[in-house]
Amino acid sequence: MLLTASAAFPQVSFTVSSFTPDIYGLGTATLTWSAPNASTIQIHVNSASGPELTQAGNAGSVVASEWVDDGMMFYLQDVTFGPPGVTIATVTAHAGPPAILVGTPNPFTPNGQGLGLITLVWSAGQDVTATEIHINSTTGPELAASAGSGNAVTGEWVNNGMQFYLQNVTYGRPGSTLRVFTANETYSHYVFLSWNASVSSDVVGYNVYRGSTSGGPYTIVNSSLVAATTFTDSTVLAGQTYYYVCTAVDNNSNQSTYSDEAIATVPSP
Repeated sequence: MLLTASAAFPQVSFTVSSFTPDIYGLGTATLTWSAPNASTIQIHVNSASGPELTQAGNAGSVVASEWVDDGMMFYLQDVTFGPPGVTIATVTAHAGPPAILVGTPNPFTPNGQGLGLITLVWSAGQDVTATEIHINSTTGPELAASAGSGNAVTGEWVNNGMQFYLQNVTYGRPGSTLRVFTANETYSHYVFLSWNASVSSDVVGYNVYRGSTSGGPYTIVNSSLVAATTFTDSTVLAGQTYYYVCTAVDNNSNQSTYSDEAIATVPSP
């Protein structure tokens, strides 16, 4: 009888983490390996002779930063006796769910200066541990910073078309752009008017008048006396031109003559 003994070869382990894709579908992935029978390994991208990501010992990890795409393959090469060596394992990288960045309300209703306020909410994958929100560019003013998810309320300074960039700064700034949100205002039109205050000490308010032709006739547009020196006319129509004048009113309800005429053309749409 012949008795033989055999020893199991240590198992090779080669893994790659999933990643949260940026707006271009790219991301950062971590590769981890253990190849006990090798003394030196190389990791190559997309083929055994493709670009070299790293050369190292038989166990470790490496970060492939911000250029990994969905379906990219990595080859673990045993180069103990020299390159190109032998392929002992391969792995394929996969993108996880994309990040989310939403703002509400969208569209927002602007005030008399065309500005509004919104709430931003965002979330990213488990591989994202640090995020920042920047205004109008990847390196613009920072609105907020958090871990992989968060929320922030703007002041009343958001204008139509303002963009907010969700940056993955897990591996440093400016990081990669995961999502871009664009704030839009409603298509309601308005005309914002302002004037110099009357120098008379007994003035208690103002009336605002509007006409469709220069020089009048004019029709009053405010429903009650205007105490301030500004007025927003939100009853205008797209594509129309309007002519405005105002009067000062004293505490005896006497009105001044018309002010100089102001012209406003409402955009279309």
